[in-house]
Amino acid sequence: MASLLVVLLVAGSVATVGGTSAAVDTGADPATTSGATAPLLTNEVSVQADSGDANQSEPHVNPDEYDEDGDLSDVRTWQVQQLANHIQNATDDLETGDDVEDHFDESYREHYDEYAGLVREDGGFDQSDTDFATGIDLPDAFEDVADDLVTFAVALERYDDVADDYERAVERGDEDSARDIALELDVYAAEVEETGSRLDEQFDAIEAHTAADLGDAPEAVASHRDRVREAHADVAAEQFVETPIDATADADAITPADTVTVTGSIDVDDRWPDDREAVTIEVNGDPHTVPLVRNPDREGTGIDHDGDFSLEYQPDPFAPTTDELTVTYVPTPGIGHRAAETTVPVAVEPVDPSVSVFGPEHAAYGDTVLVEAELEVDGDPLDDVPIALSLGGEELEVLETTDGTVAQLVTIPAAVPAGEPDLVATVDLEGSAIGTAEDWTPVRVDELGTQLSVTATSAEADDEIVVDGTLRTDGGQPVGGQPIQFAVDDEPAGETQTASDGSFEQSVSAPADGENATVTASFDGGNGNLESTQERTTVQTTTGSWLEDLPAVAFVLAGSIVLGGVLVGLWRLTRYYRTSRGGTAGRPLASSGPSPGTQGISFDPSEGTFSVERGDGVDESMFDDRLPVTVGPSHAEELLKQASTQLSNGQTNDAVQSAYVAARTELQSYFPEGKALTHWEFQERYSGPHADALAEITEQYERAAFGLERISREEASNVVVSARHLVEGMRGGDADAASESGADGVILEE
Repeated sequence: MASLLVVLLVAGSVATVGGTSAAVDTGADPATTSGATAPLLTNEVSVQADSGDANQSEPHVNPDEYDEDGDLSDVRTWQVQQLANHIQNATDDLETGDDVEDHFDESYREHYDEYAGLVREDGGFDQSDTDFATGIDLPDAFEDVADDLVTFAVALERYDDVADDYERAVERGDEDSARDIALELDVYAAEVEETGSRLDEQFDAIEAHTAADLGDAPEAVASHRDRVREAHADVAAEQFVETPIDATADADAITPADTVTVTGSIDVDDRWPDDREAVTIEVNGDPHTVPLVRNPDREGTGIDHDGDFSLEYQPDPFAPTTDELTVTYVPTPGIGHRAAETTVPVAVEPVDPSVSVFGPEHAAYGDTVLVEAELEVDGDPLDDVPIALSLGGEELEVLETTDGTVAQLVTIPAAVPAGEPDLVATVDLEGSAIGTAEDWTPVRVDELGTQLSVTATSAEADDEIVVDGTLRTDGGQPVGGQPIQFAVDDEPAGETQTASDGSFEQSVSAPADGENATVTASFDGGNGNLESTQERTTVQTTTGSWLEDLPAVAFVLAGSIVLGGVLVGLWRLTRYYRTSRGGTAGRPLASSGPSPGTQGISFDPSEGTFSVERGDGVDESMFDDRLPVTVGPSHAEELLKQASTQLSNGQTNDAVQSAYVAARTELQSYFPEGKALTHWEFQERYSGPHADALAEITEQYERAAFGLERISREEASNVVVSARHLVEGMRGGDADAASESGADGVILEE
């Protein structure tokens, strides 16, 4: 308690120098780590910490700054919902006719860039996910949705505008104008239909593979598309030419490994337009672009000017089995033809593929190994078929075949059981024409020992203990993504999960009574390939009322008052000495080394006095014999000792703050005009010796004082060491460095 008050008093003296003060918002979002002027990310608003005003700009998120204990998952979820909100607002404006494009501005682009970076940096449930049925890749679907919604909105608006012109032409009996306008409507209707269908697929993929809630956006798009579809069907029936189609096939049954030739004709009274180069014909929904040729039968695939066509069809392996083929003529938008379809009695039957899998003979946790698989149907490779790879029941990857094969480097997870689990390749497309297939091969997986390192410290709140540490294998490899259970005095106290570097941190409740508590951290390897381990540590707790610490509080406050009076006395004695000796006010108070003619002033806490140490060869007339000649530790040294104690107790953030105050106190003696500056302003304007060290210490102080993250022990230790070197250097411990920077010429002004 007493040491805490010392830090608060010293830090307060730094924060309020020159009559200025800074308020820290303890409710800041954990995504803020970049300083007092960085925007704070919250679920509601973005706040500017140094001004207290609402900031309407969108927050920036750096994936490199958030890599511990679920931070990335939370920020990713927030970012993806911001994208979804933009999409919802855009579809709302489809009804009002406002500019949809306004919703996909720089803000949307920033959210997309951050979300995509988080997904690709951290992985997780929506990293490189692909909806195999549609080929939609995430997170790129958000980019495609923005483009397609703008296109959809423009086509929708133009269709509605031109539809009004069409109605007026019909009302006045202008048949030629009505037909020309109907052809224009046909182009816009096709664009609405095409982009609307794409948006449906993109919405389905986004909601299936991310945490985004698109609200009514899918329904809004579908409603507008259906409205245009129904309205345009009436226009086509009134204005366009009927084009019947008939077709036959050269087989009665096929599988996805087979090809069938479909021939037929489309009845067009006035032949094809001279500029027509191809015709679109769908077979079971699979579009085929059929070029205009002179002799379709001879050239294999094509259609002539009379409408006779021939094409080759191979069933989509993802499509369901069926008893017949549906052949559809899809007119080019604006040509003035009606769509037509017919059926052909050809059954699409399932086929059983064969799959083979290959992998390593031996592996262990964290190993990166190559796994491969091959897929064939009737001896021929089949492309674009997903193969699921698993080891011991744990899924490793789902990959699509290229030339009938897949190959991927995978990392062995902790959940894979030790022993000889099977590496399995599985093909299972339920409801499709591809049957189920599976192959396996055993892999010897070693069980590795694990080690827990645990540190427990009492939190500022007396009823909490902060437990942190790391989980590693016996070989020193970090173990991430694993649960750690905690107990206090053998009573369960919570659970957390290790970060990617094996680290963890958890606050647990302190026992209701007693000065010491035993904290246990446990890792249960379960049925995986890592052995279970446990580690205990003891921590001193304080659970009494704050009134019990009243004597210590009074002592610290009294000591602070005495210290303030002593410092004022030092200033007055120094001023008296300089003025009484006439002409010595411009001499250095403390030089960079114990050279002749120098003197050092110090404070003895036991005596409450200041003293002067005389150097060799000093002019005795410079000294006033009324000053006792004794030597004691300085205030900066006391702060450095305190920082070392805090560091050894695991109070890394407190240690960094104490070290900064020590360095700032030392440098401020040589830079008195810096008293009224913030820590960043002081660092930027200071140009004396050890400026680089000050910059490093200031950066870490910012994290310790204003961020919510916990400074690591190694980082805190480096800061304390740097502060000690800085203090010693300013006093002559690093005379050469100080001299090179001009320390010898620094004068302490009155």
